[in-house]
Amino acid sequence: MLPAIAARGYLPDLLPEMHERSYIEMCTRLLPHGMLGLMVSAMMAASLSTLAAEFNVMSSVLTTDIYRRIFRKNAGERETIRHGEARSGIARGTVCGD
Repeated sequence: MLPAIAARGYLPDLLPEMHERSYIEMCTRLLPHGMLGLMVSAMMAASLSTLAAEFNVMSSVLTTDIYRRIFRKNAGERETIRHGEARSGIARGTVCGD
């Protein structure tokens, strides 16, 4: 919300239809190339971190709540970890695959 408000002051030539791109426009017009690259890499790192956390949660739910409760109640720690890693790999392949 703040970049859209700041864009009205810094970039008066920005069209009202472009309010969704206000953050991108502010970055490309005001930041030097090196800082722009740093900003893009920081945004990508934040996105990948969030995605990794989602995969971890999905794997944990599938392993703890479904596998250990329904299929293998007496599963050991090693078996549970391997199952979680496999489910995480399947989730990554499903989301990232075409």
